Amino acid sequence: MPQPRKTNVPVEELVQGFTGLLDSGESADLKIECNGQLWAVHSPIICSRSAYFKAACTSGFQETETRLIKLQDETPAMVDRMMSYFYKLDYSDGQSTSQDFHDHSDISPLHTNVVMYAIGEKFGIGGLKKLAEEKFEIAFDSSAETDLTQLLQVITEVYNTTPDTDYGLRALAVTLTTTKPGLYPRLVILPEFKDTVAAVPQFAVDLIVSTAPHIRDGKCDRRERGFAQISDTSGGCYSGLVFHFEAGRRLNLVS
Repeated sequence: MPQPRKTNVPVEELVQGFTGLLDSGESADLKIECNGQLWAVHSPIICSRSAYFKAACTSGFQETETRLIKLQDETPAMVDRMMSYFYKLDYSDGQSTSQDFHDHSDISPLHTNVVMYAIGEKFGIGGLKKLAEEKFEIAFDSSAETDLTQLLQVITEVYNTTPDTDYGLRALAVTLTTTKPGLYPRLVILPEFKDTVAAVPQFAVDLIVSTAPHIRDGKCDRRERGFAQISDTSGGCYSGLVFHFEAGRRLNLVS
């Protein structure tokens, strides 16, 4: 018996139809404004996917009456990417978006995906966060080959833009840092690495727990792996960080 043919035609048809609605503004009943830029959107599409926009449209506040939601903390390029996700299930992490809003020239795809993850968290869009994670991983691999300094800067941003209760992108950053072949030894010898772990101590802790799985329940055990250990003069595990490398070198990361 022949197997049913797998096809994405229904999804493609849906995205094509939604894209037409976004481009034309036909039947739009809501406007999003950011820095003078307007998007004519459709509340059933937006509010069914975002807790933030649903609350804005149903709370009985000013936005409910004016049907205009003003966003002040984002850039038009990032808002356009969010709208693209709502209607096209995707967004561009290049320097131009679907509506040709341009980012600053120094904003990389890696940075863009960190920002989009934060937008997904702020506006309650779970699917956008997952997509940002996928794109972050692709961009991370590229940066790991070309720009380690930028990689460390973005890791700092990951921790600074996500709450301690949201570990999705943090965990991904740590996993990629410690599992990509040859990356970790190249990072730890950089002066910027010491600056990063000093500025973001939680990243240092997460790295150590990830690379030394024998550390459990706040205990330090030197018996396994020998690659990393935590020590301090007060007998605690996390207040001072000391890495011991296979080559016999020792680097004090946090004094």
